[in-house]
Amino acid sequence: MQPTQLRPMTVVEILDASFKLYFRHLGSFVLISLMIMIPIILIGLPATIVSQQQQAAIDPDPLQLGLSLMFGAVLGLAGNQLLVGTLTVYISMIYLGKEISGFNAALLALRRLIAMLLLVIVAGLVIGVGFLLLIVPGIILALWLYVSLPALIVEKKGPLAAMSRSRELISGNMARTMGLALLVILIQIAIGMFAGIPVLLTFFTQFPQLAGSILSELIAALVTPVVTIPVVLYYYLKLTDFTPP
Repeated sequence: MQPTQLRPMTVVEILDASFKLYFRHLGSFVLISLMIMIPIILIGLPATIVSQQQQAAIDPDPLQLGLSLMFGAVLGLAGNQLLVGTLTVYISMIYLGKEISGFNAALLALRRLIAMLLLVIVAGLVIGVGFLLLIVPGIILALWLYVSLPALIVEKKGPLAAMSRSRELISGNMARTMGLALLVILIQIAIGMFAGIPVLLTFFTQFPQLAGSILSELIAALVTPVVTIPVVLYYYLKLTDFTPP
C-alpha cells in the first residue's frame, strides 16, 4: 500500500476524497463499526431494557431509571470514542500506506481511550463556557479544537497538549475550517435523522422499542466513518503545510 499523497484541497474536495475513501474501504469500515458497537450494545442491553421498562411503568423507580440511564450514557460515550479512535487509527494507516487490521487498530485506540474521554470532557467544558460568553468565543474554540482527537492519537499527546496542537494547526485557517465543520455538521444531522427512523417506527407502528434502539445505534455506527474521515484528512492536510511559528 502506497502512502496517500495529499495536495491542497478545497472543502468540497476534502469531502469528495472522504466519500471516495469511505466507499473504497467500505467493507473494512463496516467490520470495524460492527466489531466495536455490537459488544457495546450487548453490554448495555440490560441497562437499556431496565430504562425502557421504567419509562413505561406507571410508578417508575427513580434510582433504577437514573442508574440505567447513566450507565447507558457513559457506555455510549466510551463506545463512540473507541469507535472514532479506531477509525482514526485505521484511516491514518491508509494515509501512511501501512497495513493494519481493524482489530489491531482497535487495540491501539483502546490504549488511548482514557485520554480520549478526558479530551472530550475537557474540550466540551471549554467550548461550553465559550458559548456562554455570547456564543462567538464558543465557535472560535470549537474550530481551534477541531483536530484535537487526531493529534491526540497520531502524535500520542495528552488531552491538553492535543488541544494546543490543534489550535496551532488551525490558526490562520479559521474560515476554511468553519466551512468544513459546517458541512460535516449537516452530514451529521442527515445521518442522525436517518439513524432515528427505527426509533420513530416504535412510536407510530408496532415495531419493538428495543429493536428500534439497537437498529438505530447500528446505523449510526455504520456511517460514523463518513464524518470521521474528513477530520482525519484535514488533520493531515494541516500537518503537511504547518510551519511552526
